[in-house]
Amino acid sequence: MSSYLRSIVYKGSFDGDEVEVVLRPLQFKDAIKFRGMDNEAVPGALMDLLPEYLTEVKGLRAADGSVVTREELLGAAYFAPLLAAAGMELIQHAVIKNP
Repeated sequence: MSSYLRSIVYKGSFDGDEVEVVLRPLQFKDAIKFRGMDNEAVPGALMDLLPEYLTEVKGLRAADGSVVTREELLGAAYFAPLLAAAGMELIQHAVIKNP
């Protein structure tokens, strides 16, 4: 059986919240953009792609207790570390793991 996932879920802690970020699998046309890319360029490339791949966010709350929306997550610089971590999870699941 393959290890292909139809949904990639990043689970982690962010600013006191236990968060789940759900992403669809990285498409080949976008995966090849990362080949040979300088490590410093990866976060910028991820930020360009994540709006297309991020489908859902769970558990993330604002200081007033309200739910942080997908759009807020994608737009606010405050969430850059969370988006970077979720994006790296997306990239890691885009390739076959060697046994």
